[in-house]
Amino acid sequence: MKKFYSLVAVATLSAFSVAQAQEVILNQTFDAYTGAGGNDGQWGGALSQPAISDGVDEATGFEYIKAYQASGAVKIGTGSAQGSAITPKLAGLNGNATLTFRAGAWSTNNEKTTLLLEISGGGTLSVSEVELTKGAFKEFSVNIIGGTSETRITFKGFQPASSRFFLDDVKVTTGNLGTIDYTDAAKAISNTLWTNTASFNVKDKTAVEVYNMNGQLVKSFEVKGNQSVDVSSLVKGAYVVKTTVNGKTSTQKVVKK
Repeated sequence: MKKFYSLVAVATLSAFSVAQAQEVILNQTFDAYTGAGGNDGQWGGALSQPAISDGVDEATGFEYIKAYQASGAVKIGTGSAQGSAITPKLAGLNGNATLTFRAGAWSTNNEKTTLLLEISGGGTLSVSEVELTKGAFKEFSVNIIGGTSETRITFKGFQPASSRFFLDDVKVTTGNLGTIDYTDAAKAISNTLWTNTASFNVKDKTAVEVYNMNGQLVKSFEVKGNQSVDVSSLVKGAYVVKTTVNGKTSTQKVVKK
C-alpha cells in the first residue's frame, strides 16, 4: 500500500528530504499497573482493578479522574461517571510532534466508543476525537501542531456515563518520519494541483484541514459528495491537506498555483 510522510514529517522536511532524528518527549507504557483488563484480554465484567486516586499519580505523572489499574494499562471511567487522563507537561516540546497511543472501549452493549482528545498549554491537535473498538485495542496517531513545554493532552470519555475505555502506550515524539495511509486521501481529493477551487469526492461527511508547510492551519471546512471549495484566498505554494472521516485520518500534499 502506498505510503506518504505524515503531516509533521512533511512540514519539517528540508528540500533534500533529510530525516531528522527522533526525539521522545513522552513514553508512558503503564507497566506499573497490575490490575486486570485490556492487555490480558478482559474487557468487561467484574474485574480486579485497584482504584487510582483522583489527581496526579506519582507512578506515571498522569492526572486522573475515575481511573483504575488495568493489566499494564489504565482504565478510565465507570458505568455512571465520566473519567479522564491528562498527560504531564510535555517538557522539551517546541513545535510539531506526533502523539501515538493505544485505546479500546469497554465491551458492554450500551458503552459509547467515542474518545475525546483535548489540548491545553499551547498548540492544536489534528483531530478532537477518535472512534474506539469494543473489546480490542486500536493504535492511533495524532498530529500536535505548535506544541510547547506547557502542552498537556487530555483523554476523556464521550459522555458522563458508560464511556469507559482502556489506554496504553502513550508516546509523543518529534522529528520522526511517521507514515500514514495515503489511499483514502487520494480518493477524497480529486485534484492535487489547485487553482481557485479544490475538488473532493467523498461518500460521508468529511472534515478537511489545510496546513501550510510551517504546520499552521490556514483553512478548514467540511465536504460531502462531489463538491468544489473556493481556495482562492490561499497563497501560491505547497500545502498538506488532512481529511478525517469516520474517525480515520489521512493526509495528502497539494500545490496551489
